Amino acid sequence: MFSYRYWPFDWGAEVAAQLRRVQHQAQIITSVRDFEKMEHDLIRLVNKGVYLEIVICQFPSERTMKHTNILRRLAVSGSNVFTTPLFDQLQRTEYYAIFDRQQLLSNTEYEGADNHGELLLAKSKELERIASHAEKLNPSADEIRIVFQADQAEVSKGRSVQLYWDVEEADFIELDPGFGPVASSGTLSASIYEDTLFRLKAGNRSGILIKSLFVKMKEDSPLSLQLSVFDTASSEFIPLQSANSPDHIYAVLKSDRLRLEWSASASGLLSEARLGSIQSNGEHVFQVFHDEKFTFTFITTYGEYVANMEVYTHIETFSAGIVVPEQNHKDVTEMPERRAHRKGSLWQQFLRAIQKIFK
Repeated sequence: MFSYRYWPFDWGAEVAAQLRRVQHQAQIITSVRDFEKMEHDLIRLVNKGVYLEIVICQFPSERTMKHTNILRRLAVSGSNVFTTPLFDQLQRTEYYAIFDRQQLLSNTEYEGADNHGELLLAKSKELERIASHAEKLNPSADEIRIVFQADQAEVSKGRSVQLYWDVEEADFIELDPGFGPVASSGTLSASIYEDTLFRLKAGNRSGILIKSLFVKMKEDSPLSLQLSVFDTASSEFIPLQSANSPDHIYAVLKSDRLRLEWSASASGLLSEARLGSIQSNGEHVFQVFHDEKFTFTFITTYGEYVANMEVYTHIETFSAGIVVPEQNHKDVTEMPERRAHRKGSLWQQFLRAIQKIFK
């Protein structure tokens, strides 16, 4: 899903070639020299409605009217354009581009970059930090002003994203795709069934200003969890069913030996509240003596996911693996595999053990 390529030679020309394949979004930090090689592809990109975030690192002597006009044109079309000054030839030599939040192309080789998702996330955040300290180009700062935000950058298929906007000094305002004219400020809920680029266009006699937001649709949860219990009869771990999928609620007997497994289908930073930072795929084997709760946090380039698992311990009322706390028992049947493991109530098991001792 995520990829990283090291491209040390003619990096600007390779970025220009990759821009022709971009569908939704591009983030770039570049020198003026490399910017010149990609400027025409950037213009074509924003004319297609692709969202662009670009930081230009330039020496004072490189600031020309031509570059300023091109950057202004990009900004008017809805791109976020930033410039940051350079005063030394060695001040910055690392430049990179991120395409559709999935591909990273850099002129710098990163040692030990085995997890491309983590690397891409780190570079995306680094670019945001650099942009926050750079000078943003506002071509209509004295005219149209737009605030356009979404509450989520990624949502599940069929779920909604909340859009918010506030526009000043505009004679007309339109929201695409499909919403048409809107008021100068407002909110609306939009259901997401595919990757969607929202564009807010505002205009007056001085010109038109466009702001864009890209919302990605996620098909499934990027993190799966599974709980299994050790069966002494077969000497194997038996998977349990959750009582309330996908909320991962389980019930077991005290002193059961359990195995918690997790698997991430995307790249990112995964941690659990007590286990700390963990690998994207792994397991944790433990013996349970009281109720347990596990909280997983998975940070990807699209946002943060939180998944909880609750494990309740029971002594008397028990339906293996498919039980909510005792006050919530409903028509639940015991799994056959566990039925063989649980021969009678705990009291009956205790009596049989006493009888064996005194035989």
